[in-house]
Amino acid sequence: MTARQEDITNLRTAVLRYKTADDRIRELNREIYTLREQRKITELEIVDIIRQPEFSAYEKLDIREDGSSIKIKKPQTWNAAWSLSKAKLDDYLQQYFQSAAPKDANSCYTFIQNTHQATLRQNTYAIERIVPGGD
Repeated sequence: MTARQEDITNLRTAVLRYKTADDRIRELNREIYTLREQRKITELEIVDIIRQPEFSAYEKLDIREDGSSIKIKKPQTWNAAWSLSKAKLDDYLQQYFQSAAPKDANSCYTFIQNTHQATLRQNTYAIERIVPGGD
């Protein structure tokens, strides 16, 4: 077998390993998508229950089986995850440079952070599972 033939054989083998790994990742992603949908439906069921007045004092729900808990996020007590699009950044920069604020990097950063932070306050219930020693 020549070096070129060996390279082609090695390439075919590597391509097939890549395809196998890629197929498995795609399969797992489909399963994860389904599980996330199921989790979201269950989260909505939990929220429908905990928004009732008799549960207003609840801050968290302990899960004895594994020591984890579910933190209850009530309206106006939590912020959505920080995310800033290019379009929103451009909008904030235009607002900043049209304002009377001092024009320096720190002031610009503070303006953008404060302006955007105000948009992140949520008006809905949500839950978050806290796993000791987990992520």
